[in-house]
Amino acid sequence: MANTSQHLEHGLSMSAIKTTPPIIVTGMTAAGVQLQDWLIMATILYTAIQIIIALPKLKQSFNEWRNK
Repeated sequence: MANTSQHLEHGLSMSAIKTTPPIIVTGMTAAGVQLQDWLIMATILYTAIQIIIALPKLKQSFNEWRNK
């Protein structure tokens, strides 16, 4: 019985995750934000996240280079 409940919860979670992006796009479009503007914002956010993730590794590489 517990396995069925976990399977159902997992299925509902996955469905929610898959439907979130279209819901956000629809909501932003209804609020007056055009799709191309939304894509620009998403690209900026993605780029910022990639930079934040890369900074510690870059700092470590710089420190290793400086200590040589």
